[in-house]
Amino acid sequence: MVILDVRTPEEYTASHIEGAINVNIAADTFANNIAKLDRGKTYIVHCGANVENGRSDQSFEIMTDLGFTKLRNMQGGIAEWEASGQPLVKNNE
Repeated sequence: MVILDVRTPEEYTASHIEGAINVNIAADTFANNIAKLDRGKTYIVHCGANVENGRSDQSFEIMTDLGFTKLRNMQGGIAEWEASGQPLVKNNE
């Protein structure tokens, strides 16, 4: 499984889940960058809080349109991950 962080590079640099890859949904190149990923892998997509129609949902839709079928949306995003006590890689570490 691949953890896909679709937040901005600045957000990702500040803190992220260890091993996550960052592809910025706000970048004009998002679809092109996503299209280069392996469609055979399972992707757990997240943004800051995974609100309805937020960045994670938008990414999920684009990925589905590009033929990705093994997708999961991380409920609550990185905010819930951190609130539940899960570890993060932080810029100051």
